[in-house]
Amino acid sequence: MSEEPTDHLPETEFSIGATDGSAVMVGLTPLAQQYLDETRPWVRFISIMTFVMAGLMLLLGVVMVSVAVFGGLVARNRGALGVLGSAIGGGVMALVYLALACVYIAPGVYLSRYAAAIKLLRANCNPGGLEDALKHQKSFWRFVGIVTVISLAVGVAGVCLVIVAGVMAAVMAARP
Repeated sequence: MSEEPTDHLPETEFSIGATDGSAVMVGLTPLAQQYLDETRPWVRFISIMTFVMAGLMLLLGVVMVSVAVFGGLVARNRGALGVLGSAIGGGVMALVYLALACVYIAPGVYLSRYAAAIKLLRANCNPGGLEDALKHQKSFWRFVGIVTVISLAVGVAGVCLVIVAGVMAAVMAARP
């Protein structure tokens, strides 16, 4: 892909607000438009893949719930408490998969809207289109950042719980 701007793209000027409340004119160069045009198919691709992954996680969660429910019923009828515990654990994991599938949908929506806004910007060349595209991109990154912080917190809490459980198990094993 060429880094040179294409000649058929007109330079477009956009008015953006400065920190003092005045408006500043910023040009969207042909090269900037070309970069946005080249980015759009990849954004659309990742958006679609995000929806596919959410669908697969949802399907896997439903299958896991079904297996947990039927496994629990069979275990209960046979009086096998160990298998019942496994069925409950599988059900909890199924709920985690279902929750993650729901979490995966939001970034896919933001990316899809971002790609659509880039396409609309290309068609209309108005400042509102650029603002809309950047709004959806901002929403995507804010969501990803929040999910990352939550994931890190859950990971740290999980490691701490494992350490505490290990220390407690060692203390209990050392007791006569």
